[in-house]
Amino acid sequence: MAECGHFSIAAKRCHVSQPTLSVQIGLVEDNLGVQIFERTSSAVLTTRSGYARWMGGRKDGRK
Repeated sequence: MAECGHFSIAAKRCHVSQPTLSVQIGLVEDNLGVQIFERTSSAVLTTRSGYARWMGGRKDGRK
């Protein structure tokens, strides 16, 4: 999601439907107690909290 900027593009990359991905992201946000993505009418942006979690969770060491 953080690299795609759109739920539909990320869903295609994950081989799931857009609604399924949206629900799963919402569940993760609820579980963490923070908003990871800011949704707008034209894109999905990573919040500061989401960015910190994304960078902390990368396995390849890239920044």
